[in-house]
Amino acid sequence: MSTATTVSAFCATHPDQLAEATCARCGDYACAACFDSLSEQCHACESLASAATYHAVPVPRFVLMTLVSLGLYIPYWMYKQWASVRRRDRSEIWPLARALFAGFTFFGLTDDINTASLSRGLAPLSKGWCVAFLVVGALWRAPEPWATVSILAGLAVVLA
Repeated sequence: MSTATTVSAFCATHPDQLAEATCARCGDYACAACFDSLSEQCHACESLASAATYHAVPVPRFVLMTLVSLGLYIPYWMYKQWASVRRRDRSEIWPLARALFAGFTFFGLTDDINTASLSRGLAPLSKGWCVAFLVVGALWRAPEPWATVSILAGLAVVLA
């Protein structure tokens, strides 16, 4: 939510202009020329958000959240990825269903990421990590200690 400035703050981009609002995403002060009242974000944050196709999470945070949540972060992360794809493509896919069946839909997500990567000149992801994610993730039904190993399914996502 944007907040009107009550102190004499200056725009982070234009230091000679008085700030009119605060960006809801980064918290910087923004003048009228740098602020979009619909998204309640500064133009810099808007351009970052439009450039990001997928829900990017730093690798250490992904590993930490996966371990702390005992693997429950993986379906959430998959949901966020598919929701990003749905928003980008304006398609009718169901991100929740794809997150719940992540072991199978990870192949499709990898195809989507590979298409985007190749168009940017980056190396494609290996399908081997999708198979590893599916197999290790399926170990949750196995007897201990193998069930605990299924938490490591997220490593296949990180390594992909």
